[in-house]
Amino acid sequence: MSKKIIIASRKSELARIQALLVAQRLQSELPDADIQHVFRASAGDQNLDQELSQSGSKGVFTEDFYQDLVGRQFDMVVHSWKDLPVEQREGSQIVATLPREDVRDVALFHPQFVPGQKKLRVLSSSPRRIHALKPFFEQFLPDPPEDIQFLSVRGNMQTRIAKMLAGEGDVLILAKAALDRIFENGLPEFDEFAKDLKDKIRNCRFMVTPIRVNPPAAAQGALAIEIRRDDHQLESVLQKLNVSEDFQNVLWERETLASLGGGCHQKIGVHQFTDHFGRRRVLRGVTEDGKNLDLDELYGNHLDAVEGVSLGQAWPKADERPDIQRCPIEDVQWPQGRDLLVTKSEAIQSIKGRPSDSDLLWCSGLKTWKKLAAEGFWVHGSLEGFGQHHLPSKISWWEKPLRWVKVTHDQAGDSQIEPLVSYRLNFDSIQIPTDRTFYFWSQEGLFDLAVQQGLDVNQVYHACGPGLTYQRLKQKVSHDRLFVYSDEDQWRESLNKESK
Repeated sequence: MSKKIIIASRKSELARIQALLVAQRLQSELPDADIQHVFRASAGDQNLDQELSQSGSKGVFTEDFYQDLVGRQFDMVVHSWKDLPVEQREGSQIVATLPREDVRDVALFHPQFVPGQKKLRVLSSSPRRIHALKPFFEQFLPDPPEDIQFLSVRGNMQTRIAKMLAGEGDVLILAKAALDRIFENGLPEFDEFAKDLKDKIRNCRFMVTPIRVNPPAAAQGALAIEIRRDDHQLESVLQKLNVSEDFQNVLWERETLASLGGGCHQKIGVHQFTDHFGRRRVLRGVTEDGKNLDLDELYGNHLDAVEGVSLGQAWPKADERPDIQRCPIEDVQWPQGRDLLVTKSEAIQSIKGRPSDSDLLWCSGLKTWKKLAAEGFWVHGSLEGFGQHHLPSKISWWEKPLRWVKVTHDQAGDSQIEPLVSYRLNFDSIQIPTDRTFYFWSQEGLFDLAVQQGLDVNQVYHACGPGLTYQRLKQKVSHDRLFVYSDEDQWRESLNKESK
């Protein structure tokens, strides 16, 4: 292999960071290689007046790089993978990706924005974001606006932030992966740039928008390393850097988008990821021919291998949800200077005080987020039922270290997060039938109650969400009798399908 390797990318700070991170990893594999860079503008960077969704060309940020790659002006190109057309290109191939960053979008609000404004001007021209975020702002903002307008915005990140701060909009939508790479790249030459950008957004409120409501563009958060198809030596080296799981997830997202027409003009968000509970897929939006897409499923539950399971043999049915009494504890104070994870909206109703602007408020699920917003609370993000291990340990642009407290009940048990017990659970009025075949446990306490009431857990099947309850039930139920679902509604829907 040649000792000189030329890496090309766009010339924005973010693109240069991404290319240098790949070069850093490549250099560790080839310590004697002379790695050089070509940074330049793409065709898409040169016409900022045209909206990307209206562009007639595919790969507007990548096509000219592709032409020069196959023309042997450089050896590889580092792209933001979502910028690439979904069709394969002759003469080149994507051979590797580094670890994928957080795929979610961030809504960054102007420092002077206040809930209750009649109008909300959103800086984003993405059809996907417009389709998903209008209902999001209507339901998840406290005192939501009556009029939501989406305004076109182009340029690099600092340009778009400057436009928002100059008053051209009330909120700017950004890919969280871009922010994280700028603030956490570890490259000292970008320290001053990152500090300046962080100073600009220091006083901005934010929300990390949920995947289940606003799934990302296909391949968002992932880097694509493109080389010539005949460069087998470089391919062999780069495959050592490749994160196979992320690579396969991105391929599924792009293949799915391609099957639906492809392109940034589509109102489609799609995401696949793997976790301890299996593989999860989310697909939402509307196709060009008007077909509504609404997929949110976990894969790895082999329910079809279980004979005789039906909705009629399940507990609880929709009209059987247990009436758990939640009794508030008096004189619980809002912990100042701490960041709160709220598992139920009722959990904070009796707490005295309110969070400060420097404290984060996260919730366990989207129903809780909606309820908290309706009560006037600003929620910054959600676990979306994925489990406590998805609670962020830091926010890359947030100056204050995160110190989480979990607002919970008296039977919560052990947790790695410091608890703040604000209510007690009372199961006295609940009688769980022990003659069903399949049970969904919304919390461990119901499972334990059923055992006390005579349920033989080894003769029935069990299901729960992918969070803490799942981690605990794994210790009490055999693997072949425990299934994981996004939530109780998906479990019930799955049983309904099996019954037909």
